[in-house]
Amino acid sequence: MQTAILEVSTAAAQTWVVQGNFDLAVAGALYATRTAEMLFGADSLEVVHPQLLLAQIYLGLQQLHSAEELLNMAERGLAKHPEAGRSARCSLYRNFGRLYACQSKYDEALRACAMDVYCAACEFGPTSFRMVPSFFNMVGLSVQVLNITDLEIQEAMETVRQIIEYSKGNHSDSPELHCMALCAMGLIHAQISELEKAESYIQQAETRTLAETQEADALVEDWSARQEAQDEAEEKAEVAIEEATHVAAEAAEAAAPGDPQFFSKSLVE
Repeated sequence: MQTAILEVSTAAAQTWVVQGNFDLAVAGALYATRTAEMLFGADSLEVVHPQLLLAQIYLGLQQLHSAEELLNMAERGLAKHPEAGRSARCSLYRNFGRLYACQSKYDEALRACAMDVYCAACEFGPTSFRMVPSFFNMVGLSVQVLNITDLEIQEAMETVRQIIEYSKGNHSDSPELHCMALCAMGLIHAQISELEKAESYIQQAETRTLAETQEADALVEDWSARQEAQDEAEEKAEVAIEEATHVAAEAAEAAAPGDPQFFSKSLVE
């Protein structure tokens, strides 16, 4: 029961975070953290995820001191559990990047964002859409630090637009590139507050990704069906060979006299 309550409270807090309602998310995240500590122990790996979620909420509320304490606790927890996956470390570095950016520690922030991108690439692959939050965080921080001009933004948009056109014309060779380029264009528009255009590009990327996924699933199903048919044919062939061998043995036994010395006696006579 407590485990189910932990899952529900975590899910509720995550929903409020996605909607930007950090005030409403605090209670669920606090309860999830305390429940995880009670069920698994304060030094357990299961406590790290609620701690990271609560740290993200405190960052949204600009309670930087509380967020930093939780991130340090989560970092120590991950250090005690080297078996933890890189996805938790991605969240840790991403939130450290946001914290350092709020504290105007831009060098540390960029370093944390770079570690986030590295861990995400190792965990999911460099072309996975799971990389998007890491890239978005890095781009947002870079714009904040480097004071990118409108001209540079336009140049970036033109470059990405050319990549979209190229990958669209050569879609069979580069489906991942096409999706990533659409997503990148959406992120650029989101960064300059053109949210309608950003949503349009992200939706195109999502639609294209869904189509690619369905096509890949169909290929996997087709391959599985062929493999099953081949396995079935091989099993039937093995059964047929066994039956033929058995029949041949029975025929040979029926044709030969019962005396094992029959052939030698026949040769002597």
